[in-house]
Amino acid sequence: MDAPAGCEAEARWFYGELAELEERATDEPGGLCFKSERVRLRVRFVESPEIDPVPVRLVIVVPLLADIAVVLEKRKMAFDRVSGMASADRRLQVIDPTGHRVEFRQSTWVGVL
Repeated sequence: MDAPAGCEAEARWFYGELAELEERATDEPGGLCFKSERVRLRVRFVESPEIDPVPVRLVIVVPLLADIAVVLEKRKMAFDRVSGMASADRRLQVIDPTGHRVEFRQSTWVGVL
C-alpha cells in the first residue's frame, strides 16, 4: 500500500511494535515489509500516495483488544470501538500513521459466555 514519505518511523512502530508483525527485508527502496502468518504487508513511501478509499484496508488479529486500546490512548491516537452481530465480534478501528483505516480484532473472546 502507498504511504506518504516521511512517516516511516511511525509506520514501523504501528505495524512492528503495536500490531506485532514481523518486519522483513524488502527489495523495494524506501519501503517496509511486514509478515504475519499468511500475509505480507508492503508499504511503499511516495510523495503522492494513493490512499485506498476502502473503509477498512487491513484487519489485524491480536490477543487482547484492551491492550491495543491502552497503547492507542497513551499515544493519543483516536479509534472507534466497533461491534458486530455476535457478542464476540468486537473490533477497534484506527487510522494508521500512513492514513489507511485499519481494524484490530481480538483472536478469541475473553469473558463470560
